[in-house]
Amino acid sequence: MSFVVTTHNPLTLLGARAEEIWVLHRAEGDRIAAERGRGSPALMTGSQIYDAYFGITSLFPDELGEKLRRYGFLAGSAARTDEEEAEVHRLLEALRARSIDPGWEPVPREAPPPFPEDDGGGSGA
Repeated sequence: MSFVVTTHNPLTLLGARAEEIWVLHRAEGDRIAAERGRGSPALMTGSQIYDAYFGITSLFPDELGEKLRRYGFLAGSAARTDEEEAEVHRLLEALRARSIDPGWEPVPREAPPPFPEDDGGGSGA
């Protein structure tokens, strides 16, 4: 008896051995090709499973998702540089232009710590 199961959920692969998995993909024209599994899912991270079995290599399928991720990273950092401050505002503008409101404004920036005074002793190098 054989079972054919299709999925877009990597968790369903965790109990399978590589030789039990067949990956179907469109080949030349309308032909469908099948390849055996590319490694044991039990020994892979979720990202590795997505890459090997689903062809997904990035967190977001569109650059807009990456912009939202980057905005969240920069907006939450009070230690943003001047360049990052400009970038966070460009990202927010780009997101809002696509009708996406992240739901939060960037946290206020902190003043950078002052450089230590040079005591004239040098670095010792």
